[in-house]
Amino acid sequence: LFKSTAYWNPSLLSDSNGRAVFSFQMPDNLTTYRIMVVAADKSNRYGSSEKEIVSQLPLMIQPVLPRFVYPDDEFSVEALILNGTDERANIDVQAEMVGLRIKSGGTKKSIRLDAGESGTVSFPVKAGISGDATIRCYAEMDGESDAAEFVLPILNPGTQQTVVDSRQLSGDTTISLNVPDYHIEGTLTAEAVLSRTALTELKDSVQYLMRYPNGCIEQTTSTAYPLIVLDDLLPMIGVEVDRAQLKELTDAGIKRILNFQTSQGGLSYWPGGNEPHAFATAFGLTALIAARDKGYDIPHDALEGMADYLELSLRSGQITGEMPHGSVPDGDTRALFVMTLGRLGRPQPQYINALWEKRDKLTGFGLSLLAIAVEEMEGGDQSLLNPILTEIKRLAEVEPDEAYFNGSRDGGWSMGSPLRTHGGALLAYGITGSDPTTGGKFLTGLLERRQGSLWGNTQENVFGIMGVYEFSTGGTRNNNSAPSNDGWELTLQGQRVNPDSLEAPDPYVRRVRYTEAELKQMPQGLDSVTLKSGNLGGYLS
Repeated sequence: LFKSTAYWNPSLLSDSNGRAVFSFQMPDNLTTYRIMVVAADKSNRYGSSEKEIVSQLPLMIQPVLPRFVYPDDEFSVEALILNGTDERANIDVQAEMVGLRIKSGGTKKSIRLDAGESGTVSFPVKAGISGDATIRCYAEMDGESDAAEFVLPILNPGTQQTVVDSRQLSGDTTISLNVPDYHIEGTLTAEAVLSRTALTELKDSVQYLMRYPNGCIEQTTSTAYPLIVLDDLLPMIGVEVDRAQLKELTDAGIKRILNFQTSQGGLSYWPGGNEPHAFATAFGLTALIAARDKGYDIPHDALEGMADYLELSLRSGQITGEMPHGSVPDGDTRALFVMTLGRLGRPQPQYINALWEKRDKLTGFGLSLLAIAVEEMEGGDQSLLNPILTEIKRLAEVEPDEAYFNGSRDGGWSMGSPLRTHGGALLAYGITGSDPTTGGKFLTGLLERRQGSLWGNTQENVFGIMGVYEFSTGGTRNNNSAPSNDGWELTLQGQRVNPDSLEAPDPYVRRVRYTEAELKQMPQGLDSVTLKSGNLGGYLS
């Protein structure tokens, strides 16, 4: 029985001499307790007093340990022994350790202590590999005994490093990654992924957003939106997550977005804010609409309140190329309004025409959202679609093998950037299914512009993810027939990988993993890790 408060009595009556007697059973805590008494009489006089008592066993043992150690550290595990009896005694101490190696002196020692005296015995040890070490200490003395068990973390002295290289396959392709000389022996693992879809390129950017600490509405939406849309595709992408945990993450993201809603219907930029933010409201609403379409329970009144705010903002002010304030939408943000309202069943055909007439006030990002709004408008005029896509292409740098956008980050209220525009353009070409050749160039250009395996900030990542998703799913995954299991070829460290050993998280993906020991047994050793694909199309990482 362990209790922080051993005894509490709010009302004790004393006798005529002011004396009150009480008794209680002490908990099993070995600690110092403070007894506090407050007294009052009928004349409203008060007094208080306190005293300490120590709760202990006749014999007690307590390991004395560092907070943590590193592999191969040499140090002493000390056992602090207390003789709580009234007599001098010999005490036998024994230690058992998992994850630590006792260097000398054995596991058993003795110490002689006077009554009430404490002392220590030491066990010199050496730490093993990273993980948790378990230490158990036992003490015996004239029929009395005590024992204690503690866990000591053995930390990795470095930080985990992930090195990724991905290539779009065109015939036989080779990737080589150097193995750092300073890596901890036995900690290296290698994963090779062959894919016939670009979705596997999204693994690190999706995991980056899943781990991102949410603050503002933009960060919250950027995390929730891909999880909502990609939930059934995560295994194919290579993101391993428990389905219950994924739903918990998504539910938390949806709830957090809804908590940004203000009395005006729009969403504030920061939690607890009272003023709606134009871009953030449409961005957050887009994620909530996707969640509703996936079967999540989104309050109808909340969606309608946001839509009312967008329609009011859409009809206020002029179409401009800048946002002078977070609540005043620019042309790109108004295009996002139109796209989002259309998805909520409130199409804006007249405003689509108005934005197209003022297209000099829109960037390629706004034009991309406008193209999506035209494509998704059921029964609407589709005549503007090709002119809008042509204008997007005109604003881009189109080369023989790739297409991209130049410029610098906006840094304004709508957080524009060439990378976000690039992701938006790929999103438009993917959703509309128009001009797959130009769309393919945008895909190549976007993948080439990652730093490591990520695009820049959270919004650049989310539009990059959604662009790759829409363009990829518009092609390969809409094909009714899954690719054949034949033809998957991979060589690792000069050794051909048996196709039957490849995991198949999805019909379009093959994956294999190796430990450091397995890699060392292969022909090329471990100076580098070399992957080589066979003559097939797709992606290798």
